[in-house]
Amino acid sequence: MAYYTNVGPLPGPLLVSAGYFAIGVLQARQAYTPIGMALVAGQDENGLALWRLTIDTFELPGFWVVVDREFRPAPS
Repeated sequence: MAYYTNVGPLPGPLLVSAGYFAIGVLQARQAYTPIGMALVAGQDENGLALWRLTIDTFELPGFWVVVDREFRPAPS
């Protein structure tokens, strides 16, 4: 399943320098009702914000990055 957000640049990655600490998680690009939330958990070596995702009450494993407003598993 894919997860999206409505913050950050349309093309490109969401960097930690953008200053977001918590953002909504959406189930589709055009959906406006959040299905969860993401909390910033640090940054990678390229300055991409690393996120922890919670959908309803379930925390997804691992870290995630946002590219093109889509959450993607962070490379290990």
